[in-house]
Amino acid sequence: MVDHRPDQTPIRNQGNRDTCVGFAVSAAHEWMASAEGSLSPEDAIWAGHSQGGQSGIEATSIHRALSGLAVHRHAKENAWPYGTPAWPASRPGAAADPAQQRDLPAWRELTPPDYSSVAAALVARLAVLLSLRFVYEAWHREGGQIDAGPGEVWRDGHAVLAVGVIAGDPTEPIIIKNSWGVNWGDAGYGFVTRRYLENFIKRAFVLEHP
Repeated sequence: MVDHRPDQTPIRNQGNRDTCVGFAVSAAHEWMASAEGSLSPEDAIWAGHSQGGQSGIEATSIHRALSGLAVHRHAKENAWPYGTPAWPASRPGAAADPAQQRDLPAWRELTPPDYSSVAAALVARLAVLLSLRFVYEAWHREGGQIDAGPGEVWRDGHAVLAVGVIAGDPTEPIIIKNSWGVNWGDAGYGFVTRRYLENFIKRAFVLEHP
């Protein structure tokens, strides 16, 4: 069993906004950089939009957010608190201050984005960002047990940070850190079965140690 939950910063809550990418990327950066204090999901969303995307849509992709932060660096949460101001606001002056920013570590896409490559990265203690197709019922089960077979109806997508893998369990779950607050799942964490991951993964990215 590989379980990096003790190394994580506190669980946060995105509320009713389409900002899961901002929280997943920020959590990954906090973990890999051993950041003191939180990094700004709002800044990660802004950075993603700096690389393109559909006008009027708040959601961005993991790839765009990482690409944007690699260029613009990542502001601390106190420089751009969540929702103050919210997207589509311009980047505040405090967030553009180099003294309030952190360099993003090197990152890469996992290809192919399969269970074995995700598990291997977690064994190596690397942050793995997952973009998953969203089967609604699967994400609303008690205890954060996320499972669905092929052919289930999905909509949109959801981004989370993978932080561990449980060996010996027949469903071979990946432990994920979500951004729905501590009242969801297991104190904010969930367990994506191998079956769900292999059927509904879209893309996966690894953030390296600095």
